[in-house]
Amino acid sequence: MPNSVTRRRTPVALLAVFAMVASVFVFPLAAQGHSGEPEVLPDWSACVAAATADAGFGDTSGNFAEADIDCIYHYGITTGTSASTYSPGDMVTRWQMALFLTRAAGPTGLGLPVASDQGFLDIGGLAQGTQDAINQIAALNISKGTSATTFDPNGYVTRQQMALFLTRFLDASAHYFGPDCDTGSHASGFGDTGSVSFEAYNAIEAAFDCGITTGTTATTFSPNDYVTRDQMAAFIARTLAHTNAAPAGVSIQAVPTAGLEGANVDFKISVRDGSHNPVPFALVDGFYVFDPANTSPLKSDGTCDGDAISWSSVPVCEIDLNDFEMDSHGNWEDSSSLPSEASKGETIWVFTGDQGDKFDADTTQFDSVTLQGSAPIDYGWKVTITDDDGPFDPNSDQWALHFGETVTWTFQLIDLADNNANVAEAGVDVTITYDTETYVDFNSAPNDGLIAETYGNTAKVTTDSSGKAVFSVTKSDPDAGAAEAADRTDWEIIYVDYIDFEKGSDLNPDDYYNWTDEAPEVASETLSASSTIVDNSTTAGSVTITYTALDQYGDGVGGMEGYIHAHEGNSSELLFDESPTLVTSGSTGKASYTFKVKAAGAVGGIGWNAHGDFDSHDPDYVWVYFSAHAADDSGPTCDAIAEASTGEKWDDGGGGLLYNTDANLILISDGADGGQYWYTYDANDSFRVDGSAVSMADFEAALKTHTHVTVQPYDDTSGNVSGFNLTNSCA
Repeated sequence: MPNSVTRRRTPVALLAVFAMVASVFVFPLAAQGHSGEPEVLPDWSACVAAATADAGFGDTSGNFAEADIDCIYHYGITTGTSASTYSPGDMVTRWQMALFLTRAAGPTGLGLPVASDQGFLDIGGLAQGTQDAINQIAALNISKGTSATTFDPNGYVTRQQMALFLTRFLDASAHYFGPDCDTGSHASGFGDTGSVSFEAYNAIEAAFDCGITTGTTATTFSPNDYVTRDQMAAFIARTLAHTNAAPAGVSIQAVPTAGLEGANVDFKISVRDGSHNPVPFALVDGFYVFDPANTSPLKSDGTCDGDAISWSSVPVCEIDLNDFEMDSHGNWEDSSSLPSEASKGETIWVFTGDQGDKFDADTTQFDSVTLQGSAPIDYGWKVTITDDDGPFDPNSDQWALHFGETVTWTFQLIDLADNNANVAEAGVDVTITYDTETYVDFNSAPNDGLIAETYGNTAKVTTDSSGKAVFSVTKSDPDAGAAEAADRTDWEIIYVDYIDFEKGSDLNPDDYYNWTDEAPEVASETLSASSTIVDNSTTAGSVTITYTALDQYGDGVGGMEGYIHAHEGNSSELLFDESPTLVTSGSTGKASYTFKVKAAGAVGGIGWNAHGDFDSHDPDYVWVYFSAHAADDSGPTCDAIAEASTGEKWDDGGGGLLYNTDANLILISDGADGGQYWYTYDANDSFRVDGSAVSMADFEAALKTHTHVTVQPYDDTSGNVSGFNLTNSCA
């Protein structure tokens, strides 16, 4: 945050502020159905800092206007219907409205005249303070009564009366923020206000233009409906935003507060006394830190530490004559362009006091604002392809689709610069260009082949509010309903040639998607192990090997027979029963057999392999490593991560080292007896790479480039936390 800022001379009504203030409106925003937009939205909110404190009413929790009720309680505009209740659903009477308005006069700078009789004959039975309030708002022309001699104090306030009360209140107040609400634009689009008086009509339009109301629907205002106490709290809170009202003490606001790196941000600081009167020319010191999620400017005792950076003047965290000085209205406004250091956010603290006062969070009244900075988005896409059964890869052995199946492409917008985090941005177009072909194959006929084709087809989908767009295709059998010829095979093919992304780099998939009724046949056979490391410290160790046969559609192929057998690798120990075992796949295409350890404590073999001898598709070996779990040593031990043999399929690092980040396992080879052991780790452990603390994810990524690990096993006093440090030697 630079110390040099540019004075903002003309307040600008910003939609971003309206979004903040209006987030608790009871009615939907007008933009969806009105013929125009509000034109005089407030720059700032009066419901910030101390005005956000809980009022203590037990019947407002979860109410749409809860924050507004807390706000007007702070300003003394309401005291509730009891110390613990506000009665938000009760109707507002006209005498209550008079009290609300006169109590709001002080914080807004509206001077009230001395109460004098205004000729109303029906208010004599009210408390003297209520009679005074009615007479005062009448003297200011905020109310004209229901006749020259009646006020109707117990009548309920209608919505058109609310608009009249509040717009007249603003007319009588000392306007400091923005122009008059009555712009004459008549842009609300309300279709039910034609029968009200001319003055009420103008008041309703002015209340719309100022964002005080948005109507009961996009096209209705419901002028004769009564106003409830929670609705009135919201209306008054929005009205306060157009005045010089600010909470007691010091407060700071910023617009905007998100997506800020390099952006221009407007700031407002206000200082008020305990009665909400402006404190002209008060001094305010400001300081800040970048990356507030990981950096604090405060010591444990509440005073500033070395991370605090001065925003106003040096010395930091101390009131001096060079600090920000409020104007005659008790406010200070400026703007500043945020530097690149704010990409991880920035929090600004402000406090006021006498010259020489120093900041102490325990004794100083202060306020702060956090700016959610963000670096520019590097747009990219995560593309997921599924069929009716789950993930689908058109280039795999399971490439075929049954007629009637649906292929779905899901495009998720991501930020390549933020670890591929999802970007929730609506309205981004994705255009898919593809060709379609229809084939028929008669095994005994000469007239088979391509019978229809269309090239250069396009389909456009658009991201939703989560940044996701979806494109789906389903193909039907072209001769469905007809007698299928015994030697006929049908094909419907889509060739996806190009995907044009409105944001981010385009793709050339060059993929074919084949719907067909071709006869199923074995397309792949695989072997898998229930565990990649077997604990052979006792004869209880075992591993289950599963054989799977799938056809080109990804469906299981039953009835496949063959043998699963084991080898010892380079071990002289008989670790598993090596007798070939005949198995037969079931309807899911799977067959399994469990091998058990026969020689407890055997160490030194690099593994064993299982091989399925089926049909013409021989599955690869599946490697399983046997080892005892490393003993919990009393001190840190440095070991080499075991090296994989040639052709090893199990390690996931690409560097020939043995670890499995899915199972959280590391196999080490330099144990005290020269054997192999395995360590397990989890998110509760601590991780370092070359001595620097890292996350578990960064530790796993570094396994690809490091050859040794030092482990400090946990003991009973450390909360089951082990320490792991990756290096490239034990020196």
